[in-house]
This record gives sequence, structure tokens and C-alpha cells, in this order.
Amino acid sequence: LRRYSFDYMGLMSWLQEGIGVEALQKFNIKYDAYRDAIVIPNFDYDGKLIGVRERFLKPQDVAKGKYRPLFDNNVLYNHPTGRTFYGIYENHKAIERKKIAVIFEGEKSVLMYGTIYGVENNVGLATLGQNITRDHIQYLLKMQVSHVILAYDTDYEDYTQLREVEKKYKAKAKILAPYFNVSYLIDDDFALPYKSSPIDGGKDIFESILRNRRIV
Repeated sequence: LRRYSFDYMGLMSWLQEGIGVEALQKFNIKYDAYRDAIVIPNFDYDGKLIGVRERFLKPQDVAKGKYRPLFDNNVLYNHPTGRTFYGIYENHKAIERKKIAVIFEGEKSVLMYGTIYGVENNVGLATLGQNITRDHIQYLLKMQVSHVILAYDTDYEDYTQLREVEKKYKAKAKILAPYFNVSYLIDDDFALPYKSSPIDGGKDIFESILRNRRIV
């Protein structure tokens, strides 16, 4: 990671979306000037680097996949995403203190949560998708979490799609229900664009969706 820098211009796209400098620095976000990509390291609970993803910025690279594991010097820095959470190293103390975990799909949502509520109050985690695994449950138990909030993306554009997607989100929530108090977020008012994270619209919209969350 020392090969990459904290470059304001390279990270400008995320700064313009509202992610704060303090959150970017805490999560060791860097810029890869050679590939024109944002470097996103992933650490385990104890702070060991387990993988690195990049968010590519050039259109020709985005076409191959916006987010891909770093490939450098013939080494692919990928990791099995179901084995841990993104953000667990940086946020486990806050989660253990508050007994709450908000589970998002992507890394940016965890950074945005820390920007809005403060890096010391960040209880966000990301699964880099929507899978809930046995390892995820074990880490939540390790952190003595009592309440889990699933904050998945808005994968719906109308009420018909919303109802179908909600069935999937509810099924995911039920996997956690034997162990924790669980709720999940649904954007009933369609306040956010299609495939947005619930926190993409800022604090007011996020808290409005949060107030109307479904309890499992």
C-alpha cells in the first residue's frame, strides 16, 4: 500500500460524492495513478491485509468491471468476500460499543456512513454483495451485536419490482433472525435512483428510510 498515495485529485470523484477525507484516510484509501483507479484495501478483524480491490475510473476499464481485485506484478490480490466484512477492522470497536451493525453491499456506503455520523461512530459493514454466510454470523456474534440492519441497494424501479426484491431481502434477514434483532431497509417513496445504496442520498433520506424499516 505504500506504493500508492493519498491523492486528492485522484480521489476527487469520491470526494465530490460527499465522502469525507477523514473517512478515506481511516480506511487507507489510496490512488493508483498508473491504472487510474481508487485503491480499496480490505483488512480482517485483527488488521491483517487480506485483499485489495480497485475502483477503475477510465470508461474502457469500467466496461470490464468497475470493481476488480488489484492485479500487480503477476499477483492477484483477491479474497473470499464471504469470509469477513469490509470495515470490520476499522469499525469493530464502535460496533462492539453500540451493539448495532448496519450491513451495506459496497465499500463506499461504509465510508459514507462514517462521513455522516463520524468515523468513531461508524457501525457500517459491507458484504460486497448480498450473501450472508456462517462466517458473517460468527463475526457478528464475536462483536456481541444485538441489532442488525440490512441496508441493501434499491434494486427496484416500481412497486411490482419492490415487492419481489423485498421478498429476497426478507429471506436474507431471516438467516440472521435466530441470532439477532433484524430489520431491513426499503425505499417505499422511491427517493433514491435505481440501484442506489440507502445512504447515497445523504443523512435525511437515509434516516427517513431507516424510520420506515421492516422488522423481522
